Amino acid sequence: MELNKYQFFIIGESDGKNFTFLEMDIKGFQKNKDELLSQGFFVDGEVILANTAEEAVEKYKQEHQKILSGGIASRHPFLTFFTMLGEKLRQNQ
Repeated sequence: MELNKYQFFIIGESDGKNFTFLEMDIKGFQKNKDELLSQGFFVDGEVILANTAEEAVEKYKQEHQKILSGGIASRHPFLTFFTMLGEKLRQNQ
C-alpha cells in the first residue's frame, strides 16, 4: 500500500497547535498551496508520509514535540546555535 503525502503549513509563530495541512496527491494541491502561501502561511517541516490524515497529524505533532524538547536541536548544530542565540537575546531585552 502506497502512503499518502501530506504537507503542513503554519502562520506566524508555531507552537505545534496552530497548523493546517494538505494532501499532496489530490487534484488542486498546488492551487490550494499557493492560496495558503498568499495568505501568509509557510511550509513547516518535511513532507509526511502516512496512511491517513489522522496518522499524518500525529506524526507532525510528534516531530514538533521533538523540536520543542530539544531532541532535534541536539543533532543539528545550527538549530542549537540559533536557539541559544535567541535565548540570549531575550535575556538581554
